[in-house]
Amino acid sequence: MIATPVKIERVETILVDVPTIRPHRLSVATMNCQTLVLVRIRCADGIVGVGEGTTIGGLAYGEESPESIKVNIDTYFAPMLVGMNAARPGAAMAKLRGLFQGNRFAKSALETALFDAQAQRLGVPLSELLGGRVRDSVDSRERRHAARYRRGRARL
Repeated sequence: MIATPVKIERVETILVDVPTIRPHRLSVATMNCQTLVLVRIRCADGIVGVGEGTTIGGLAYGEESPESIKVNIDTYFAPMLVGMNAARPGAAMAKLRGLFQGNRFAKSALETALFDAQAQRLGVPLSELLGGRVRDSVDSRERRHAARYRRGRARL
C-alpha cells in the first residue's frame, strides 16, 4: 500500500528547562535543570507529531548540546523536511541521513516526531507502529536503572 502524500508544513523547535529533583553531579558540572529540545512537525492534514531530544552535560559529554540540536534542526533539517511526504517517515529520514552527518540526537527527535504523526494518522499508538520496541526498551531500561540504584543504595 502506498501512502497518500501528506506534506510537512512546518517544523518547530523549542528549548525547555526542566528542574531536576535534586542536583545531578557530573565530573564537569552540577546540574540543577535539564534542557530539553521539543520538536513539533505540523502536517498538511492537521496532524502534529512531537519528538524530543536532549543531551546531558552539554558539549563536555558529547558532540551535541540542546542548543546545537535546536540550531541545526532550524537551520539545516527543517528547510529540507518542509514539503516532504510526512506519510513516509523512513524516506524522509533516509534523505536527511544522506545529506547530513552526525547529529544523532537532532535526527532522533525529528524521527520520533515523524513517527508520532504517522501513528496518529493510522490511529495506532506509536509503540504499536514500531512493533512494541518503544515500550519494551523503556521498560527494560527502567528495570536496569532501578536494579543499579538498589545495588548502589545497598552499599551505602
